Amino acid sequence: MNMYIFVVVFLVLIFISVHNVCANIKKRNNIKNRVLSFYRFDVDVSASDSVKSGVILNTFLFIGEYIINFHLFPKDIIYGIKKKDIYKYDVDVRILVGSKFGCSVSFFLFSLLFSQNITSNYIFEKIFTAVFLWFGFIVPNIYLDQRYAIYLRSVEMGMGDALDIFLVCAESGLAMEPSMERVSSEMKSLNPNVAKEFRKTVDEMRVNSDQMQAIEALGKRTGIPALERLSAALSQSLETGTPLASVLRILVSEIREEKLTNFEARAAKLSVILTFPMIIFLLPCMFIIVAGPAIVNVMSILKK
Repeated sequence: MNMYIFVVVFLVLIFISVHNVCANIKKRNNIKNRVLSFYRFDVDVSASDSVKSGVILNTFLFIGEYIINFHLFPKDIIYGIKKKDIYKYDVDVRILVGSKFGCSVSFFLFSLLFSQNITSNYIFEKIFTAVFLWFGFIVPNIYLDQRYAIYLRSVEMGMGDALDIFLVCAESGLAMEPSMERVSSEMKSLNPNVAKEFRKTVDEMRVNSDQMQAIEALGKRTGIPALERLSAALSQSLETGTPLASVLRILVSEIREEKLTNFEARAAKLSVILTFPMIIFLLPCMFIIVAGPAIVNVMSILKK
């Protein structure tokens, strides 16, 4: 009984804290928007504000900022998250740390409530609690892995159109950086994820004096074969002075042939895949139609 009272009090305190955090962050966002409008900055804050206005994200943001500032997590864990997860998922480190902490606490409370009903053994109860605590710590990574896989599939599907636009820009006489910027602007409505990758590369090329590093990062960032080959082709064009249009023309033709080959391979597998539904659904019906009358006749003869 005391455990349930503790959990209820803890949840009430969390609700009050979340309400205060959301009010403070909303006030901070309003002040930021007023400052931006005063200086007349042309900043698209609608997308970020729509994301940050969520109660859960605001709570995770506050918790993560508190944990990082007061060093409540070991430095090795924070360093690993910053080095690997943030580069991969492209999310705020405070939100990721806060979500790990929040999910761990939630699963820990869940295990405390239900572990006593599931098992009466003290050792198994602690193991059950530890497993749930660990699972809560990795839940954000599982969710982000699924979102990242969807993101990679979207980028891979949109690379054909992006390379066609890139080739048209290069053949019209534009240089590499303006061509990639044009691809980013044109693909924003067709495939925002592809536009995001090209936008990142353009920004890195403007900031970094060595354009080769920005182009190599284009292929390494996602690991998609089309982007890796594009990165290698652009690097070759910079190193050897090969015309950009000719390099892209060869690359586009190769990728188009590979897509056609993949479609043909998938079409060839279709007949094999359709065999199993045909065996399961069609053959029993055929046996009933063909052998049904004979079975009825045999049964009638046996009854006589």
